[in-house]
Amino acid sequence: MELRPHAPAAGGGLEQLQLARLRRALAARSTIHMAEGALVVLGPLPIEDAGEVLADVALRLGVDALVVAHHVLNLVQGVDVPRSVADALRHVLARRRA
Repeated sequence: MELRPHAPAAGGGLEQLQLARLRRALAARSTIHMAEGALVVLGPLPIEDAGEVLADVALRLGVDALVVAHHVLNLVQGVDVPRSVADALRHVLARRRA
């Protein structure tokens, strides 16, 4: 049986839109996973708790966890982050250590 790419459907625009959405979702998950890994080192804390830390900080700031993940990655790369983010992250991590 020969495998060939399928012919583009008449509604190819819809497929392209779905593909773009899938790529964005995968990129977002990847960013969140990288930030969770950074939090494991920063915490230090178990990987199982890292997602909760992102969610707690996001809730505290009233932003999406993906936004917090970007800030965490910036922080570990030495890029300045808003003070509110650094303070919220410090607070949530300190609570976890106690």
